[in-house]
Amino acid sequence: MNKNLIIALILSIICLTAVSGCSDDKKSSESAEDSVTETTSTDSDDNVDEENLTEDDASDADSDNESDETEALTDVDTAIEEAIEEFSVGDIIDNYKLSDKYQDEGYVVLEHKNEPVMFAVCEGPSWAVSSYGHAKDLAEFLEEDCTDVSFKKCPEYKYDVSVVSYKEELDGKTLFSDYYQLCEQDAKFEIIVMYTEGFDLIAKELADEFINSIEYTSDFYYPTEPQTFENDFFSVYYQPEWIENNGSSTDTRYEFKFKYGHSDTMDNYLACYKIRIENDGEYSTAEEYASSAYKTKTESNSNLIHSLSLDTDEIFGIPAHRLSYTLEALEYNYNIYYFDHNGHIYEVTTSIPINDDGTVAAAMQRIIDGTTLK
Repeated sequence: MNKNLIIALILSIICLTAVSGCSDDKKSSESAEDSVTETTSTDSDDNVDEENLTEDDASDADSDNESDETEALTDVDTAIEEAIEEFSVGDIIDNYKLSDKYQDEGYVVLEHKNEPVMFAVCEGPSWAVSSYGHAKDLAEFLEEDCTDVSFKKCPEYKYDVSVVSYKEELDGKTLFSDYYQLCEQDAKFEIIVMYTEGFDLIAKELADEFINSIEYTSDFYYPTEPQTFENDFFSVYYQPEWIENNGSSTDTRYEFKFKYGHSDTMDNYLACYKIRIENDGEYSTAEEYASSAYKTKTESNSNLIHSLSLDTDEIFGIPAHRLSYTLEALEYNYNIYYFDHNGHIYEVTTSIPINDDGTVAAAMQRIIDGTTLK
């Protein structure tokens, strides 16, 4: 998340609020509703008193407004379509116009046409982590610069949604944001709702309306039953707790990756299991391959890699050369096993959080036990 972008957006909220005639003592949605007429009238250079128009004038004005409206809506629709691939937003988007000042960092920034409330929306991967896990991680990130940071699940929505609420002081104003995380399968829809004091009820109503209009449109769904992956060299039987991730298969390299998912914490989302066979002829034995990998990491002098070692172990009951190291920046322990089997060199990688309570390690052992070599 780009904090500078959020600050810029919030400054826009101040401007919108000033235009709408908002004063610091407005505390309810009724007060906010009173300012709608003023906000609407200042959105156009041509303020028209429709009650005093002739029928022809009214027709011409409506035609002009329809033309402007169509152009604006097309801009919004196009921006949403380009930025959002796994979801769609309903006709509620007609109530918003595209901000012409703050389109950056993958966000589509929208201004409500009648209320001093702004939305910034974007899409990204869920990494198979629940909305609560994302919200918890975001809240910890925001605590550095924001106050009254809180997060909670939002069971009122049909999708998995959680929200992080926080406020900041800027130019003498108290600025509020509700950062919604909507997760479905491997996709995440983020909605940041920004407003000033006195518009909390309206902001919540608009957020409800917006989120309830969202539909997951992708045909991708995680399996809910155990699965088996199989090729000419190995098969892997795995539970739904593991998710296929970037599997590939070629004439000289057969690889399959699994990532641990469906978690309420970001702590486990980088846990992975990878099995691959190397047949490109660069190495004649697994020992040679392991030694080369160890030398490469040693010579890199990376300050990210700690506790680097190369020793012997076994996996699948087969003797193996094990390369081990810790990435403290990610807080993960890595083990890479190299071994020879039936004339091929195998490489198996496991990554487990340093602070794992045994949950990921147990899941890792289950998927290892479910692997059969050919």
